[in-house]
Amino acid sequence: MLGSIEAGGTKINCAVGDEQGNIFKQVQFQTTSPDENMKQIIDFFLSKEVEAIGIACFGPVNIDRQSSHYGYSGHSKTSLEILSIFTNTEREIEYPNRTSK
Repeated sequence: MLGSIEAGGTKINCAVGDEQGNIFKQVQFQTTSPDENMKQIIDFFLSKEVEAIGIACFGPVNIDRQSSHYGYSGHSKTSLEILSIFTNTEREIEYPNRTSK
């Protein structure tokens, strides 16, 4: 199974599916605070056995792994501008096909 996260200024979508585009489970919640939203994302994926997670996020997103702001989105008017989806999902969710390490 594959996971996906689409983080926007008003809502966040998470889903698990397969390579053929079949969606087996999905959730949507309002964009609120970094702490609340990361908990919702982590809670959704913890019980799923995903091989990889794709992340779509408003941007630009800092993808420089050497930067202290790696994974942060810099141009948002919401509280998610300081949220590091990349590093939080890497730390909290185990999946075998990480390309970020």
